[in-house]
Amino acid sequence: MNHPDRVAAWLVDPDETGQLPMEITDVDNQLGKSIKVILFAQDHTIGNLIRSQLLLDPNVTFAGYRIPHPLDNKVELRIATDPNPKDRPYVSPRKALLNACTTLMLLTQRLKKDFEEQSKALEIGAGVGLNMGMDMSQGGNLGSMGQPGGYGGMDGDFGYGGMSMGATHGASAEDPYQY
Repeated sequence: MNHPDRVAAWLVDPDETGQLPMEITDVDNQLGKSIKVILFAQDHTIGNLIRSQLLLDPNVTFAGYRIPHPLDNKVELRIATDPNPKDRPYVSPRKALLNACTTLMLLTQRLKKDFEEQSKALEIGAGVGLNMGMDMSQGGNLGSMGQPGGYGGMDGDFGYGGMSMGATHGASAEDPYQY
C-alpha cells in the first residue's frame, strides 16, 4: 500500500533512524525574524494544537502549519514574533514555541488529573460534576479549583474565553448544569 506504517506515523527513534524528532531553522523574510520547525512523525493533531496555542500569545504575529504531503508524516510550522514590541519585552519565536508547548503540557496534565478524579468519583458513586463545573464568567482568570493560572494560562493572560474547568463556584452536586 501507499500509506506509511501506522507505528512509523507516531514513533521516532533516533537510534534506529538517525533522525531527530524535529528540526528548527531560522528564516529571514517579509515576516521579519521567524523560524521554521519541522516535526517528524506528527500530523494535524499536534500541528493545530501548537498553532492554536501560539496564536493566543500576544507576541506572536504569525503562526501557521502545513502538511507537505499526505503520505509524509511530518508537520511544518512557521512562527514569527513582533520584533519591536512597544509595551512588553521581546520574545523570540523559539521562546514563544517553548511557552506554547509548556502550556499545552500543563493543560494536558491537568486534563488527565481532572479525568482521573472524575472517574474515581464515578466509581465511588459521588456522581459527575461534583464541584467541578464550568464557569463561563471568569474570563479565564481562575483555573481549576479557583486557582490563578489554571485553564486561563499564565494568570489568565492566554485564557480560553473563560472556560475555567473546575472552578469551585461552578456546577454542584445539587445542580450539575449550573453555569
